[in-house]
Amino acid sequence: MLETVTSFSAELSHEHASLLEQLRELEEAMATLGAQLGEPIADRLQALRANLQRHFHFEEQGGYMRHVLDRAPHLHRTVEELLAEHHRLGQGLDELVELARAVPCGSLAPAMFRDRAQQWITLVSGHEARENRLVQEACNRDLGTDD
Repeated sequence: MLETVTSFSAELSHEHASLLEQLRELEEAMATLGAQLGEPIADRLQALRANLQRHFHFEEQGGYMRHVLDRAPHLHRTVEELLAEHHRLGQGLDELVELARAVPCGSLAPAMFRDRAQQWITLVSGHEARENRLVQEACNRDLGTDD
């Protein structure tokens, strides 16, 4: 059982690290492009959207959420809240793609776009941190180390 929990935790950790790296790269890209947002950022956001969908699918469809609930059913409410956030975070990213495409047309100032994108990145980062804590709690209980 310890080996299963360890490999599961390592896989999830890798998934979260990969997503957080993509978010860091997005932040860097926005900083270096300045007022030239538009299509380059929209394309990057669109690629991130595909990765985010894959990431959420990994967590949802028999993934870590099932693992957590199997080991700690009392965490059901927290799992449901995190799953609901997946939809909202995806919608937020879709909105950013649309806004990025509109920036060159003057519908939104680049600085305002960057602020909105940074808010979204902060939400995703917080979401991932809460997921990590949830898994730690479930795994600690599974290993009998919960106090």
